[in-house]
Parts: sequence; C-alpha cells; structure tokens
Amino acid sequence: MSELGGPAPHYVSVGFVAKRCGVSNTTVLRWISSGELPAFRLPGGHYRIDGRDFAAFSSKYRIPFHEPRADDRPGDGTTGRGGTT
Repeated sequence: MSELGGPAPHYVSVGFVAKRCGVSNTTVLRWISSGELPAFRLPGGHYRIDGRDFAAFSSKYRIPFHEPRADDRPGDGTTGRGGTT
C-alpha cells in the first residue's frame, strides 16, 4: 500500500513499453511528446508511464503485446545480461 492508503501504483519505463509494443524507444518518446501516451519525468530525465495508462493506450490502438525474448530476461543463463558465466 502507498502512504495515501491505496495500492501502490505500477509504473513502467520507456524501454519496457518499447519492447512490449515491438517499437523503438524513440517511437515511445514520440507518443509521449505528442500527448498520446501520458507519462511523467523523473528528476534524472527518464520517463515513467503508469501501467494503467499503458494498458489503455495499447487497447485503444490495438497494439498486441510482444513477449520479451529470452535474452532480454535477467538470469537466463547467458553471459552479459544478468546470467551466469
């Protein structure tokens, strides 16, 4: 729960949205800049998107979700991406 009494919100990154939609980070940033995908900016300059806004956006535009590739998942047993050597 959050300090405000409700469930803690779930936010996703530009990279997460890009991978799930099968597009580039630049495309997601364009959606944010145009106002089509609501987001807020962190002090370091990175954007975060409320998971509910992402779900509504993908539903509105009928964007199918792409499952992350095995090499995009941490701990997949390969080197260099959170796996083991």
